[in-house]
Amino acid sequence: AAAELAIGAGVDLAMLGRLDDVQPTLDALTRAVESGRISEDSVNESFLRVLDHKGLAVCDLPAELAPAIRCDGVPDGGCALATG
Repeated sequence: AAAELAIGAGVDLAMLGRLDDVQPTLDALTRAVESGRISEDSVNESFLRVLDHKGLAVCDLPAELAPAIRCDGVPDGGCALATG
């Protein structure tokens, strides 16, 4: 619940205290996006900000880790997150 509130308020990352909290938190965040409580666009924007902060481009990720990434038809040879 705390991670959902934080992400919904615009925080890019949520820290979890225990490994056992990861899957329930991901499930809760997925439900929040599916229900519209958190917008998919805001999650995608956070994802891109985190990658940028780490000095990575979205196309640096292995395809199996990010199946929603497309690298064709994007201006300047860049990549984009496929949405909807």
